[in-house]
Amino acid sequence: MSKIIRYRKTTRERLIELFERIGYKVTKQSTDGSWRLLRLPDGTSTDYWIFPDHIEHRFKDYRGGSAFYFDGCFFEITDNHTVAIVAKSDEDIYLTFHNFKEQS
Repeated sequence: MSKIIRYRKTTRERLIELFERIGYKVTKQSTDGSWRLLRLPDGTSTDYWIFPDHIEHRFKDYRGGSAFYFDGCFFEITDNHTVAIVAKSDEDIYLTFHNFKEQS
């Protein structure tokens, strides 16, 4: 059975820590560090941007996207292979990131 740890204190620092735990990389994209880009373990961009209060993704043509504000979510990590950002108001709304190479 998978071990799931749920974090109710949701901050950018906590999210970055969880991403790094599963092997993802977070790089600063602005001089003040407020814009950060989430990258796969091999360095490829995921096109997810981490801001001080939310994580967002936009389609390249700006016709849509998603945003998860940290104060409306909680974070979960499963067996150090999956990070989930889950909406507090509806647990059916979530965003997950996996590192399948780390699974055994």
